[in-house]
Amino acid sequence: MDSGKRENDSVPVRILLLEDLAADAELCRREVEKVLPGCVWHHCDNRVDYIAALGAFKPDIIISDYVLPGFDGMTAMRLAQEALPDTPFIILTGSMNEETAVECMKAGAWDYVIKERMKRLGPAVTAALEQGKMRRERAAALKALMDSEARYRAVVEALEDPVCRWLPDTTLTFANRTYLDLFGLGPGEVGRRRWLDFVPPGEREEVAARYRDLVENPRRFTYEHRVFITGGEERIFYWTDTPLFDPEGRLTEFQSVGRDVTERTRHRAELMRLNERLQRALEGTILAITAAVEVRDPYTAGHQRRTAKLAVDIAREMDLPETVVHGLSLAAEIHDLGKIAVPSEILAKPTRLTETEFALIKTHCESGYRILKDVPFDYPVAEIVYEHHERLDGSGYPRGLRGDETLLESRILAVADVVEAMSSFRPYRPPLGIEAALDEIERKKGILYDGAAVEACLRLFREKGYRLDG
Repeated sequence: MDSGKRENDSVPVRILLLEDLAADAELCRREVEKVLPGCVWHHCDNRVDYIAALGAFKPDIIISDYVLPGFDGMTAMRLAQEALPDTPFIILTGSMNEETAVECMKAGAWDYVIKERMKRLGPAVTAALEQGKMRRERAAALKALMDSEARYRAVVEALEDPVCRWLPDTTLTFANRTYLDLFGLGPGEVGRRRWLDFVPPGEREEVAARYRDLVENPRRFTYEHRVFITGGEERIFYWTDTPLFDPEGRLTEFQSVGRDVTERTRHRAELMRLNERLQRALEGTILAITAAVEVRDPYTAGHQRRTAKLAVDIAREMDLPETVVHGLSLAAEIHDLGKIAVPSEILAKPTRLTETEFALIKTHCESGYRILKDVPFDYPVAEIVYEHHERLDGSGYPRGLRGDETLLESRILAVADVVEAMSSFRPYRPPLGIEAALDEIERKKGILYDGAAVEACLRLFREKGYRLDG
């Protein structure tokens, strides 16, 4: 501050000077005006005028002589602390020993200046004013922080969800009313209890391990686990944990917000069980229809079952996920479902089919797709059935798809279908045998048939002694 103006506005700095000697008062003015020109001064030399000035003049800084007639600087400082507690106060004295200086500073003086070193007064005043500004800023920041904390607590206390903060060792440092009521805690127990104590013993180590990792790698984290609430009831809570850091970026604690998901979890589990029952019922219905197809086509009875088993074993040899394997199994079990729309005399014809008859046979892929496309399977069953006669080079049917335009499951089923069909009896020919079937897929690997599926099939038969069921 290099002028006699207050920070942030154009109002001159007001200085209250308590001094009984006119010469010393004038000297004070000159020294202060050197560094703060344009100040507004109020000079008094007695107790009554001084007390009145504290209320009416409202100084920004007070300079007081240490010894006055019937009055003294220490008393003046106490009066100022009562009336204007944040106003800088500087003691001015003709002489002062070390003990007196310490006494003044302990009593609340911001500084002291010996008259013999009056040149120090100007810098002492500017330093006191700057210190006062910093104190006000800190006080304002602290008030803002306290207001923010109060608002935070008001919001958190109003929440119906439990909220807590905790140290890395899971000791609670704060808990809102919902949390306290939920776990039967009194306010005095916060700081002595750990939230981990409320996790069932059988799950405690697993949960603790997760949170040790969270402490080592602080991040926002969500996790669902069981807890024991008041009365010993077990509930499931979904927690969102947020790490909190100090200004230097060091982890201090975590804040957790919980949500009771017990009923939602139970409903979800029940829906999953219901869905599984529906899927089993659905699959059973489709398989029953497929059995009806085999009754109409006795020569190919068992073909779908054997093809499905081989397709599943090829998929597992390729290390595909079990979800994929299950979907493929279901599709393979019903891949010829569309033959229900083909006349039985064509299905059972003991001689080679005419071109027209074979065209009718080829419609079974699309017919099967139309039957299955609106059935709510968890897997692309209808698409696999639709595509199982497509070939890599586009020479297949019904759409002439190429390469990876078809699903991998469809390409696996195509390999298994060819191997089983060639190895089995047909009304118009005897079985060609497994070696002929393997030779077919090996020669046309990458041309008609998927390379990975062919390799897996060959490994099963030639390296692992695989056999088709009778």
